[in-house]
Amino acid sequence: MWFLISIFEESGDRKPINQCCDLIRRHLELGWDGEFGGIRLALDVEGRESVCWPKADCKPWWVQVEALVATAYAYLHTSSQWCLDWHEKIRGYAFSHYPQPAGEWTQWLDRYGKKVESAALPVKDPFHLPRGLMYLVDHFDSRIPNNHLHRCLNKLTGPGVGNSIAVDGPKKGRRNHRRVHDKESKKGI
Repeated sequence: MWFLISIFEESGDRKPINQCCDLIRRHLELGWDGEFGGIRLALDVEGRESVCWPKADCKPWWVQVEALVATAYAYLHTSSQWCLDWHEKIRGYAFSHYPQPAGEWTQWLDRYGKKVESAALPVKDPFHLPRGLMYLVDHFDSRIPNNHLHRCLNKLTGPGVGNSIAVDGPKKGRRNHRRVHDKESKKGI
């Protein structure tokens, strides 16, 4: 959904952005495991039964990361408390279950939070996690109003880190991904 929001931001049409934000909330409410925490990979449209594919009730790391980005986008456009509440809930689960001591993240957890074999490739691509964290820093650093910056960053990274980012402000020379992409597209790169 956050991908669609980023597209609709270009058009300035609020209606589809609001619809995406509503769907983000519905998906979180359906997919969240109220008993063991975390977002399950797949459920039926009522959020009750696993769909018929392997490991549908597992909790891959990328689902949690994408949900963190989605809640940041939803908050940016709605300023609704539910976005921050869900963000904090997902962040709490993700950062207490997936990080490994060397800085990598566990790929897949079962419903109970125990590590399981990946259902995908035997290696993890380095895409969702760094991209997700870059988008979160971008949102909290430059797009979400400053009065929420300290709270969100401290929840995301732990005490102290958010304060140093907020005090230093945006890094000089840092480029917004969308602006860079748009400029390169226009040049035919």
